[in-house]
Amino acid sequence: MLSGSMSSKECEELEDFIVEDPHNCSDLLFSWLYSEYSSDHDFSQINNIFTKALTAGNKKEKSYSDIVNSIVLKVLAKDPTKERDEFLSRLFLECPHVPEDLITSLVRVGSQGAESILVIANILRDTAQWRPLSAKPALKTLSLLATHDHESVRDQVTPILLELCDQESLRDIVTEAAVKYLKYLYLEVPPESLCTHNLGRPHQPSEWTETTVKACLYLYLALLPLNQSLIHE
Repeated sequence: MLSGSMSSKECEELEDFIVEDPHNCSDLLFSWLYSEYSSDHDFSQINNIFTKALTAGNKKEKSYSDIVNSIVLKVLAKDPTKERDEFLSRLFLECPHVPEDLITSLVRVGSQGAESILVIANILRDTAQWRPLSAKPALKTLSLLATHDHESVRDQVTPILLELCDQESLRDIVTEAAVKYLKYLYLEVPPESLCTHNLGRPHQPSEWTETTVKACLYLYLALLPLNQSLIHE
């Protein structure tokens, strides 16, 4: 596959072809992604040749990050199925690199119902465990979902975060997020970052309510038995 030589339209057509049948097109997908990632990072002499050719003519229209972000969004737009969820999980674990903006954008599933949220929460868990360079954004996104307005969502996400806290390096990231949300309570009103459709709050409240206070306390209180020094925060 000639990485970097495809137009934006050709990339989108190939993305649509893959998303139509991701299970049977997985080999094609990963071959393409690794080729694009290699092209973006000049890992081979032949890619240097293509880079020079592109510099002399048209510039590359879609980067590796653009492509993998687009594919994930298109897959998430499909009806939830076991095949879709398995494909997403494999994509996050086996692609050459998971862009940070892709990980943080997954908070959008907070508006797609409990089933989709649980799938993404498990993918973020696996990403944090098996892809160290992506652990911090994955845990931050999970922690943000743990402030969801709906208690049922918090009940799904928080046990996953507690499970990850068995690893000390991951526990520190989760604790940092929990303390951050706790300190939101010092503000006069809930911050805009908590007031989005993705977190079940489409409108900015003019004051703190019992529900929003609980959302900021939930993760902190769950972590307290694991780290009693948090009582001083």
